[in-house]
Amino acid sequence: RNSRVHQLHSRKIWRIQNQLGNRNLQQTRHSINSQRHSHYLRKHLEKKKQENPRRNNTQKLKKTTTSTAAWERTKNNIYKLIRQEKKATNNEQIKKFRNIISLQLERFSKHWNSPLHTVALPSNLNKYITSLNTLYTPQL
Repeated sequence: RNSRVHQLHSRKIWRIQNQLGNRNLQQTRHSINSQRHSHYLRKHLEKKKQENPRRNNTQKLKKTTTSTAAWERTKNNIYKLIRQEKKATNNEQIKKFRNIISLQLERFSKHWNSPLHTVALPSNLNKYITSLNTLYTPQL
């Protein structure tokens, strides 16, 4: 009877050890597979970059289109301010509007990292950037 209990007990222990061993084996397999997969992804991405160098150009194009849209928005705001400036009566208000307009131009050029000479400024806005000309010198 004692041998039977001992046999059952040892089988139970063996089964538990076996299950633990399998589980550990599965975990190591999983970690090895995930490492392989991440290595594959890295290689795949590097290969894609080498194959398609135009990808960077499209990102640049996107930036220019968004900066163009931002310039349109800024220009519309400036034109609204110019209309208000024309309606202004005293010199203080006119000065305030001109300062706001030049600040908007400056903010746009700083945000998009584009000096104002690269933006095709309409001739009627040139008078507002006289104070800003000192900040940006044309690049040769």
